[in-house]
Amino acid sequence: MKFDAMDKFNLHSERKERSKVLVLILIIILFTVVFILLVYLNSVKLSRIELVILGLSDDFKQDFYAIIKDKTILLTILPNFDDRIEQLYYIEKIKIHHVSIKKIIFSISEKKPYCIVYDRNNGIFYQITKDFIVLRKIFNNSILNYYIVSIDFPKIFNKGEKIEFLNNKIDLYNEDYQLSEIIVDKGNIFGIPVKHKNIILFGTFVDKVKLKNLRLLFSFMDDKKEDVRFSRIKYIDFTYSDIARIIFE
Repeated sequence: MKFDAMDKFNLHSERKERSKVLVLILIIILFTVVFILLVYLNSVKLSRIELVILGLSDDFKQDFYAIIKDKTILLTILPNFDDRIEQLYYIEKIKIHHVSIKKIIFSISEKKPYCIVYDRNNGIFYQITKDFIVLRKIFNNSILNYYIVSIDFPKIFNKGEKIEFLNNKIDLYNEDYQLSEIIVDKGNIFGIPVKHKNIILFGTFVDKVKLKNLRLLFSFMDDKKEDVRFSRIKYIDFTYSDIARIIFE
């Protein structure tokens, strides 16, 4: 039996129609699977899966977990998730290295401390960022690793708060590698480079001898009681020419 031209045309049309139907069915199945997957991912909270948080200090890690634990897996893979998380005051950059229904790995770059602010009024050391956001209160001798800015504050600041008392003038002092301390008193900023240490009219400074003296004092503190001792610090006295003293209450 031979096919004429009309039969061939009809057969081709039938195959074409069946192909369209098959493609349509596949698209429907695909969209259904994707929809079900999205609904599932949007129902699974991060608190139900394993979270690996790399790059954050323990105190910030706890805060970060508290913020994201009630979010869903779907929210973590959305394009704006990174931008929203990087608005946190202690996060510089975040990357997600692995995402599955059982485990997510976060790699985070923590904002670096800019300097230490010592509140002479309340006896508190603050670790702050370059934009003057309080990262944390410091209760150990890591304060010696940064520039020390000494100010009288009328209030106690919490983590994430911005210290409005400082301004961009502080950048100039931190660019001078010879400067060890900045004194801010009644809105006036004073700083003395080590090479001008004999000029005491403009404020006080911390030279290498004083820092050595401070490190020696801290080395005698019992590590287990260090936090308690720091909470009793009333003032760090830099007024002497060759030593630095810690004044306790």
